[in-house]
Amino acid sequence: MRYRNWDVLLFPEGSKVPIQEFKTQCFVTKDKDSPCLHSAIFLGHHAHHPEPGLFNQLPVLTTFIPSMPKDSPFQVSVHSWEKPRPSVQIESNMEPEDVLLFEVRIFIDGIFAA
Repeated sequence: MRYRNWDVLLFPEGSKVPIQEFKTQCFVTKDKDSPCLHSAIFLGHHAHHPEPGLFNQLPVLTTFIPSMPKDSPFQVSVHSWEKPRPSVQIESNMEPEDVLLFEVRIFIDGIFAA
């Protein structure tokens, strides 16, 4: 799966050959559940709190894997083909002491798995 310069590969457990996926699509959704958006550890006491609608947008990749039986173990590999950077919108609102994190969450059939 690809989103901009990010590749996401799925491997059956113990295999070095990625699984072929179909119907890969990218959506943008509101992310109200990220612990990083609400944690004092990441926000700190000098944190800049922007408008809630500005930073809670999350790209979501979805795909269909017909060859994978239910409950099959697999590994996920996430790669960026360049040094990851925040969006211009986020970068323009960052303070020097801000921490930038990239997060991956896995949902299987709509249920959070990792």
